[in-house]
Amino acid sequence: MAFNLLETVRGYLTPDLIEKASSHLGESSSGISKAATAAVPALLAMFVNRAEKGDAQGLLHDANEAANSNVLSNPQGLFSGGGAGSFLSGGVDKLMGMFGGNSSGIISAISNFAGIKSGSVQGLMGLLAPLGLGALGRHAQETNLSPQGLTSYLSSQKSSIMSALPAGLSLGNLFGDGTKTVHAATGTGGTGDVRHTHHMEVERDIKRT
Repeated sequence: MAFNLLETVRGYLTPDLIEKASSHLGESSSGISKAATAAVPALLAMFVNRAEKGDAQGLLHDANEAANSNVLSNPQGLFSGGGAGSFLSGGVDKLMGMFGGNSSGIISAISNFAGIKSGSVQGLMGLLAPLGLGALGRHAQETNLSPQGLTSYLSSQKSSIMSALPAGLSLGNLFGDGTKTVHAATGTGGTGDVRHTHHMEVERDIKRT
């Protein structure tokens, strides 16, 4: 069975870790849990985007670095200073440096979707980034993936990652040119329209890659 990156990263988000994150970020556990349903596939989609746009070597380096840390064996260490914990304080600048200018729009979209502060989403992404990178890096090490192999693997995961995005969240610009606006649905109306729009945007932008 192929290694499922999405499910592996989700598996690290235990109720205890969600509770710790909610306390650390000053949000409710339900808000952080809802944000995580969007943040995990969004983060992994950024990995795909980064590799397919030509920076697989840099992504592989970051993934190996995370895998060689203790983040996977001790996710609680993310809440302490230094090491992997520094991702939490790096915030949006850290993510933008890793994944490009789409990061701030994605953070805003997830904030609107989950009803939590943008700063809290920023912190949550800072928690998820080393976990996602570590899981990817461990798989790459176990299977001896080259940058080209990493790109092929992530491309094979793209469909499941994008389909995991909640219907109320559109990341249609992620595979585009970065100039379009990221939209997140608010309120309770129009879910069907949002789902349709989301899939149309994703299908259009994936075809452009």
